[in-house]
Amino acid sequence: MPRPSSRSIARDDVRTTSTRVDSERARSTAQINIVAARLLVPAWLLVIAGLQIADGTTAALPLWLTGMAIRSGVSPELLLRLLLGSEFLLAGLMLLLGRWSRGVAFIALLGVAFSAIASIAAAPTVRSIILVNGALLVVSGLLFAAIRRSAADTRADTLSPQWRALGALAVLVIAATVASRVEIRPAADQRRLVGPTAKLVAAELDFASYIGKPFAETPIREHLPELTALTLEGRSYVVFYNPRCGSCHTLFETHFAGAVEGKVIAVKVPPERNAVLLPTDQPETVNCPECHFLELPAGPVWLMTPPVLVVVDDGVITCVDERGGDACMVPPPPAATGS
Repeated sequence: MPRPSSRSIARDDVRTTSTRVDSERARSTAQINIVAARLLVPAWLLVIAGLQIADGTTAALPLWLTGMAIRSGVSPELLLRLLLGSEFLLAGLMLLLGRWSRGVAFIALLGVAFSAIASIAAAPTVRSIILVNGALLVVSGLLFAAIRRSAADTRADTLSPQWRALGALAVLVIAATVASRVEIRPAADQRRLVGPTAKLVAAELDFASYIGKPFAETPIREHLPELTALTLEGRSYVVFYNPRCGSCHTLFETHFAGAVEGKVIAVKVPPERNAVLLPTDQPETVNCPECHFLELPAGPVWLMTPPVLVVVDDGVITCVDERGGDACMVPPPPAATGS
């Protein structure tokens, strides 16, 4: 039989070496992706939880959950503690479950991505919310892609199912304990008021402190997001009123009963839940033919005294009047002309 030539042997050696390199590279990639599921995703969840704890207020709650809390009357503090407990629990399970951690990592990353998208959808014009949740979405997407490309972890688990069940129970207890003991303060616009019969969420709308700032940065964006969209262009007069308020009717009769240069948005402020309303002779509607009518959601205690007039120019608050509106209705001085 003819012996293989040295050139043929060299080609076979190159193929063998190339196959070995590809196999080692694939094995290395699989190990990196397994590490992502077992270590990087838990670390990412703990980073998110750490940032929420560092904030220390209910403002750390995702925007869509804040809106859900306000609509349902649930305490934002309770929801934030439940969220922290869930993050600690998922991170601990991924560290504990071994080859089953990949599935838990998928669930965790999908939850973070959903929360980020829902928060952006709730306030699509607020840059800070878009940037923060966009970063959460990008990092979670990269980790999701890395885990999705990885093969299933087939290594034998070092712990028996019984020990893993006990470990999961211990993680649950630790997560619940840590979440319950974290110090959380109400945000400035979400204060809990403890009454004799129930807990109410109070929202403070202090527009005077936002003069010169975008209207979309005020707490109103969380309660009435469509209002920020209406005030992005041109001049807008936003009037917070109560139909039982005589001064409110006077403000509309004086300044907005006829033609107005600009957009007028009348926002009805509902009474607090279970409030006792005395008889009144004030009409239920205000005289404002050109108004866009909106209403704040019922339930929270709105810490403001109508009427409150907020003037918004191209999305920026330029004047706030809490004493009848006359101060903000003064016409601007004429522009200086050159000599």
